[in-house]
Amino acid sequence: MGEIWRSSKMSLIQLFIQIDAARETINGLGEYGLIEFKDLNASVNPLQRNFINEVKQSEDMERQITYFNNLISAAKFAPEIIYAQEEEAEEDESKDISITELDEKLERLEQELQESVTNNEKLRRNLHQLQEYEEVLKRDAEFFSSSKKRRNDVNNSSILEDDTFGDESMEMSVYKNSKVSTIDGSSSQPSSIYSGLQFGYVTGVAPSDRKELFERILWRVTRGNLFLRTAELEKAIEDPSSGKQVNKFVFIIFYQGEKVGNRIRKVCEAVSANLYPVPKNQNERERIAKEVSDKLDDLQQVYDSSISRQDRLLLSIARQLEGWRTKIVREKAIYNILNCFTYDTGRRCIVGEGWCPSEEIDNIRRVLVDSNRKSGATIPTILHIVPTDEIPPTYYKTDKFTESFQGVVDSYGMARYQEVNPGVFTIITFPFLFAVMFGDAGHGFLMFLFALWMVLQEKTAGKLMSGALDMIFGGRYLILLMSLFSIYVGLIYNDCFSIPIPLFSSRWLQDGHQTQKKFDWDAGYPYPFGVDPGWKGTTNELIYYNSLKMKMSILLGFVHMMTGIIMKFFNGVYYNKPYDIWFEFIPQVFFFTSIFGYLCVLIIIKWCTNYHYPVETEAPSILNTLISMFLNPFNVDKPLFNGQQYVQNILVILALGSVPFMLFPKPFLLKRDWQRNHNADVYKGFTDPLQEHETRESALVSKKGVASKMEAQAQGRSVATHASSSVGNSKGNNRLVGSSDDSSPESDVDVEVDLANDGTGSSSHGHNSAHDDHGHDHFDFGEIFVHQVIHTIEFVLGAVSNTASYLRLWALSLAHAQLSTVFWVRILVLGLTMDNAAVIFFVWPVWAAITLGVLMGMESISAFLHALRLHWVEFMNKFYYGDGVPFRPFNMELVVNPPKDDS
Repeated sequence: MGEIWRSSKMSLIQLFIQIDAARETINGLGEYGLIEFKDLNASVNPLQRNFINEVKQSEDMERQITYFNNLISAAKFAPEIIYAQEEEAEEDESKDISITELDEKLERLEQELQESVTNNEKLRRNLHQLQEYEEVLKRDAEFFSSSKKRRNDVNNSSILEDDTFGDESMEMSVYKNSKVSTIDGSSSQPSSIYSGLQFGYVTGVAPSDRKELFERILWRVTRGNLFLRTAELEKAIEDPSSGKQVNKFVFIIFYQGEKVGNRIRKVCEAVSANLYPVPKNQNERERIAKEVSDKLDDLQQVYDSSISRQDRLLLSIARQLEGWRTKIVREKAIYNILNCFTYDTGRRCIVGEGWCPSEEIDNIRRVLVDSNRKSGATIPTILHIVPTDEIPPTYYKTDKFTESFQGVVDSYGMARYQEVNPGVFTIITFPFLFAVMFGDAGHGFLMFLFALWMVLQEKTAGKLMSGALDMIFGGRYLILLMSLFSIYVGLIYNDCFSIPIPLFSSRWLQDGHQTQKKFDWDAGYPYPFGVDPGWKGTTNELIYYNSLKMKMSILLGFVHMMTGIIMKFFNGVYYNKPYDIWFEFIPQVFFFTSIFGYLCVLIIIKWCTNYHYPVETEAPSILNTLISMFLNPFNVDKPLFNGQQYVQNILVILALGSVPFMLFPKPFLLKRDWQRNHNADVYKGFTDPLQEHETRESALVSKKGVASKMEAQAQGRSVATHASSSVGNSKGNNRLVGSSDDSSPESDVDVEVDLANDGTGSSSHGHNSAHDDHGHDHFDFGEIFVHQVIHTIEFVLGAVSNTASYLRLWALSLAHAQLSTVFWVRILVLGLTMDNAAVIFFVWPVWAAITLGVLMGMESISAFLHALRLHWVEFMNKFYYGDGVPFRPFNMELVVNPPKDDS
């Protein structure tokens, strides 16, 4: 638990790496995953960095991998086919192949696949063109054969009396005063007045959805002087140009005049029709039809063979694709990190800086030695610890159990470096406060079964609860403790699906034939554990539970907030801030305990006092007593203990007297200390010499200083864990071994500034040092005093509002219990008392669905959010800054599999 009490101590290290060992060294450090590198080239154009060519090479390979993946997705291979030889794929050559060889291989595969895709596309287009051509020849053959039979009817005004082409057709006039020859070009005698006329024709295939538009345009363009026949194809065919399956129809148009023919061809082009040449001679048509059929068979075989060959190539790529992707992503991450290093021309090496836990430095040295040996470099990598006044990032060692609890705190704000971590208390307080609102042994047991399944079946549950449910799975241990505490509190409330559990015999006995119950004073002791089941079902049950839960909420709230105030003391001691202890912590303790601590004492005294035996007396009102303590301090109507009036007067004096101690001394003492240090610096000609104290005190800069400094560092401190994007900016400077920081040291007595809470739950109880580059050139007393006033007012008013906020424990607990009772009595019990079997069978699933949906679903979410609010606002704002910078190390595992929220 000590590992998360305060964040790990961090050190700024400097690495001097020989060029030949650079890649292997960064790879080894990425495998270890506990260094957050700084960008020392923030002012350098990304295109001018040392390893930009390697990054571009990786990006180009990523593009190729994406291209392969798209082709594999389009091929729609079954997963069992891709991973049929998974064991062989694990021993794939991608582990041993160099990045240069992989680049050449991907280039060759890409070129091969591009040629294959292009050839297949041409084959597919030709194949579908031949299929359309074949359909056109078949339909036109039917029409030409039928035209001979109708030659004698060419003089009829209605040409389309008989539908020999298999579909509805248009009837159009064909130059009634002209002469026409036979359609198939045979040398027959012309008929009537149409002899001697020559007709042209156009035939092809067009989309069915444009058929009506096609006919209308033709009618208007030719003014009806054409002959059109159409026939729908039996099945959809792939369009050669778009590659989509389209329903089409075959058409043939007869016209007179080349000018009209040109217009018709333009119309066909406009409606995406494909035109095909069909000879007039029947023998020629039959010969072409046979050639098309033979070509179609040959082309189909060639196309199938080409597709099969491409699929085999894609299948071999698919089995190795993940290994290639991992290798490329790792390489890109390594060179992105190397681009953050600077080149030392004098030492002919690259220099980098980064943060790491101080306790891990020895392990990092071993990693550097191993990496240097693997690379074969002759010069070892040098690790140098750099003294710095920069604010380190915050790092907690968490495991899968504590991670979810720490996440509750980090969602509010990352802890300041080395401050007390609220996550330690959250492990117990969060599930307990949730249980106080959700307390029901039955509902808690159902939640326990669900959480236990997620814990015991982590792999199965992790796969099933991916996506939107991943957050629930990540908090499985939090849910487990919430359920256990809910069972415990439910037993205290004596609630199990709103049914009392008589673990022991009730101390309330039935008084003869009367409806009232009488307490068994002869038993000598009350009910051993929790609420006596005798209260269930009584007329004053709600009044009793109201009083119990309301007072219990006040007690829990006082303990919770008092713990937060005590944590301010530990922060003050650790950061060596005596003013925070004497003029914030101590006055706050006096103020808070004088009012609300006294209220808790009155509650406990009233609980321990018997007002019904042996003589029944009226119990005093605690709320009226507390109000009279301030409005009428010299009179106590109904005292709960002897000397109550004198105690209350002392507590009022302490509470009121603690307010000016919180308000005035600290700003004036800070001003006095600043003046002393400023005068001493002017006299001695140098700044405060306490170098050893500098690093820790530098973390306590003013709110304005912290904001500006952390904002600047946040831009460049963290090279993102995936390291696949450009790194941010930083203020890091290139330091050499043996060099010291030229910045002037800070004073031992810093100017402390307290910023009040902004009302949104943000931590504002900071004690920070305000200084410039020379330590003591400026002091804004007015700003500091105003901040102290705001802070004092916020605490005084917040003490009342925060205490009242804990009454939500009472309200939600009461609502949960009443809803559970209503669902049990009005649905299940009422249904079971009916004689109708169908109703009895129906009410059970209804009650179960409502219990799961409302009580287990909505109520649990409501209790969770309220518990979250009590921790963030009422507890953590008593001591927690929450303005730290998270530690984001370069970790190969996160590079290859980035978290979903960071991806």
